[in-house]
Amino acid sequence: MTRSGEDGAGWALRHVRGIARALLRIPRAHAILPAAAWMGLIWALSATRLPGIGGAGVGQAFLTNFAHAPEFGLLALWLLLLAPRRDGWAVLSVGTTASILAFVAAYALTDELHQSRVPGRDASILDVVTDSIGAACVLWIARYAGTSGATHRGLVGRFCIGLLLCALAALGSTLWGLAYEAGPWL
Repeated sequence: MTRSGEDGAGWALRHVRGIARALLRIPRAHAILPAAAWMGLIWALSATRLPGIGGAGVGQAFLTNFAHAPEFGLLALWLLLLAPRRDGWAVLSVGTTASILAFVAAYALTDELHQSRVPGRDASILDVVTDSIGAACVLWIARYAGTSGATHRGLVGRFCIGLLLCALAALGSTLWGLAYEAGPWL
């Protein structure tokens, strides 16, 4: 099966590839726009004291921490649009993947430092870990979906593993926050 031949592909793989093809219609020269807009939204959200953040219950704290993964996973997706392309798909070489991950992690760290200066907000290096895991999972799934051997089962399996990794990172951040509320910057 090729990226263009969807015979036998499950619904998830067809949809992921369809969305990717639509996004990859954005010319590389313009692909910075969604990434920059998303970064601006992240920055604005970090500058705002959101109701329920800080003093939230365990469940809400977990969900707030978990939200970091898709937030920065989507940033990785937008940055992926800047990658070189071949046969209508982004080329995810080791160098491209490492560059995107490094950029996302650096922006996540910058955002946490920014957030640490906002009254009523705090910062955590564990949020940067969750952000980075979310980005890595998106890139892992995107790379797989672009291969000729990708299957519905393989895509769904990777999505579930990614979801579990993101949830574990969020849980770690939540538990650390409960144990060391005013403790070390983790």
